[in-house]
Parts: sequence; structure tokens; C-alpha cells
Amino acid sequence: MNILILFHSVCGNTYSIANKFYQEFSKTNNNVVIKKVHDEDYETLANKFNDAKDFNFEMNNIKEANLEDLINADLVLFGSPTYYGNMSSELKAFLDSCAIFYDEQPLKGKYCAFFTSGGSSQGGSVYCLEAMIRFAQHNGMLPISIPASIQATCNEISAYGICHTSLGMNGKNRLSKNLEEAIKEITKYLLSTCK
Repeated sequence: MNILILFHSVCGNTYSIANKFYQEFSKTNNNVVIKKVHDEDYETLANKFNDAKDFNFEMNNIKEANLEDLINADLVLFGSPTYYGNMSSELKAFLDSCAIFYDEQPLKGKYCAFFTSGGSSQGGSVYCLEAMIRFAQHNGMLPISIPASIQATCNEISAYGICHTSLGMNGKNRLSKNLEEAIKEITKYLLSTCK
């Protein structure tokens, strides 16, 4: 199976989730790639926020995604920071570029899952996940919800996906052990569902 982890991140919180999924999927016999979307302001913003400096080197070494990456994937994990209760404009711009092949529906039948990182638990993270899910549904993709058995293990998991709380733009609330364990379980669940 071809697995694409597609994300946008500035401070590294969303990247941390993407990277943990990449590590877990890399332990399996699947072709997994991690790609970021284009962000022309990344260097400016990364220099503004201290947290971003922790991941700047790693982030700069990840290749940017193109539409072929999306088309060639069997399973796509979409990740975005939550900005004002929505996905980032950078991820939205990438997803909007899929309009060029909307009539052909090359994403139809592809499985997908979602994750986000927001400044607070009340910052609209679920709305961000829902926005990414709407994109998937409009393109005939098959969003996979997270079962209650995994949700019960970590308060940052919803049926819609992961809603990590980073405690603001300069919050150093990296992934908890509970969330890391939940990502392992979500990885197993996604692999068993997408057979």
C-alpha cells in the first residue's frame, strides 16, 4: 500500500504528529512518504517562534508534495495546524489545486485520516478536522473515523481524528506518551481497515 502523510506545520507541533505516524508506518511493509505543502512564509514565521527552531532543520529536509503524490497514494493522512477554527491557508491552497481534476475524481475510493494541532482545546480543532474531511468527501475519498476504544486512551483523540493541544504559538506541549501510544494504535487500525 502507498501511504502519504501530507501536512503543513510552522512551529513543529503538527510535524511532530506527522513524523510519529511516519515512524510507525515505516515499521510496516508499506511504501510510506512524508511530504509538506508549500509555505512561502515558512522561514519568516519559523524565525519568529522559538518552538519552530527546534524543527527547522528537519522541516527543511522534507520534500514538498505535488498532486501526483496525492493521486498515487492509497491512504492519505492529512495534517494541519488549526488557524481560527480552520486548516492553514497553505494546506487549503494545496487542496484547492485539486480542482483541476475534480471531474475525473482520481481520489475516489482512497482512504484518509486526519490530524491537527491547535493552541488550546477550545481553539476550533474539530472544525479544522471537519474542513479537511469535507475536502475528502467532495473528492470521493473514504474518511476513516477513530473508534471509541482508541479515543478512550487519550483525550486528544476524537472520532474525526487527532486534536493535539500545543498551548499556543510558543507552547512546548509536544506529544504526550498517551498520544504517542494512541498514534501507534491508530496506525494499526488504519492498516487493518485499509486492506
